[in-house]
Amino acid sequence: MSSVPVQRKNAKGAAKQQQQQQSQAAAKADEAMTAKAEGPYTDRMLQGAIFVAVAVPWLILVALEKQSPQELAQNLVKDLHIKQAMNERGFLDDPRFWYIVAALSTPHVFYFIVWTNASIFYRLVKPIGEPFQVFALMAHGIKAFQACALAVWYFGLDYWLSTDNLVELPHEALTFLGSRSTAQLILAGELFMLGQLFNGGVYQSIGEAGVYYGCRLGQTVPWVFGFPFSVVPHPQYLGATVSIWGGVLLCATSASVSAGIYAIGVIMTVFYFFSSMVEQHL
Repeated sequence: MSSVPVQRKNAKGAAKQQQQQQSQAAAKADEAMTAKAEGPYTDRMLQGAIFVAVAVPWLILVALEKQSPQELAQNLVKDLHIKQAMNERGFLDDPRFWYIVAALSTPHVFYFIVWTNASIFYRLVKPIGEPFQVFALMAHGIKAFQACALAVWYFGLDYWLSTDNLVELPHEALTFLGSRSTAQLILAGELFMLGQLFNGGVYQSIGEAGVYYGCRLGQTVPWVFGFPFSVVPHPQYLGATVSIWGGVLLCATSASVSAGIYAIGVIMTVFYFFSSMVEQHL
């Protein structure tokens, strides 16, 4: 008979715990709905802080160089060979340009195949390991191939086959940076770091499972409204694109512009836009 009150007490405790869990779930749902109703990218304070962080180096540069913003912009356009880029078309006849375009398309083709055939990919790789981790490993391998293809396209294969060049690489890297104007270094550096800030924020908020299609590959991925999703749309792909343009502007020389480096930047931007649209609409 004494077990009855104990059972009732346990039942009341379980009911109370269930009620608390339901209340917490409801609070989280209300918070998510409120954030959704307010709309994305509404963190004005953080957006303002990023704007200030970007603007301050330019204000300092204008003060130190004793140039007007217009003069600074004109010199930057010259440093980046923008006028040359607007009239350059010869790279379209160079097979090496199309080889690098094909190499740069590989990750996005891979992403498209996995996103649109997630169940098939899941069944194929499940015996190997956790599907999203297998996908991440494959994606890292493709990105490494992409980086090597870019390095060979920019410097040439002979450069990397020479041991003398590899020994002198640190010195040449410093020479490379020293040949850029201060404005060019600031612009390229800001774009690269801003892109990495967004990418790092994505990894921090949704984790590896969220980044590497865990939502399609058997993982529960939270719907996040905080940074960086509260600042910009598609922060992962936007961050990658912004970082790429930082690299493009840093590497913009007369020779690389003739080889089509700005076209490479545009094409990579299109690829990332395509991947973001696939994930949003398919």
